[in-house]
Amino acid sequence: MQAEHNENELGARVRQLRKLRHMNQQQLAERAGVTPGFLSQLERGKTGATVATARRLASALGIRFTQLFDTDHSDTVLLRARDLPELGLTEGYSKRLLSPPAHPNVEIYSITLQPGQSSGEANYVYGDADEFLMCTHGRLSVTIGSDEHQISEGDVLQFRSSSPHRMNNRTDESASAMIVVTPPLSV
Repeated sequence: MQAEHNENELGARVRQLRKLRHMNQQQLAERAGVTPGFLSQLERGKTGATVATARRLASALGIRFTQLFDTDHSDTVLLRARDLPELGLTEGYSKRLLSPPAHPNVEIYSITLQPGQSSGEANYVYGDADEFLMCTHGRLSVTIGSDEHQISEGDVLQFRSSSPHRMNNRTDESASAMIVVTPPLSV
């Protein structure tokens, strides 16, 4: 009876994560190296999965293996400021992760650039996702490829994270922004 209960939970979790990623069964089956029929039976609780198959499903869903079995999830998460991870970057550039670690749909960051500072010496790429950059204070110069954009408080710039990009603060005051990345790249 316990094994049947676990199969139902695993199948329901796979279905939930697949739908969150806007994937159909055929797409997930192909990525995980299983048949669509098997995936359908798993999602309906009619069969179980080996550890190897569960690992392939997790990988195809872009999550850690253990997240397939994480049933302790609430709709409400409170992250205290003191607990937000500070990502050590360069002097004059701070970045904090605001979204819960390993959130299945999005990463949210807060950044601050001191006067005359940048996000790095050269343009960089980070995976391949949609990135939304909203200036929340001051002004930023954002280079994407060979184009440079000036954004001020309230402006939003959207681009692919796979496009070489970099942020600069060329003003005399600090500048801050929020960055939203979807789907998340650090899962």
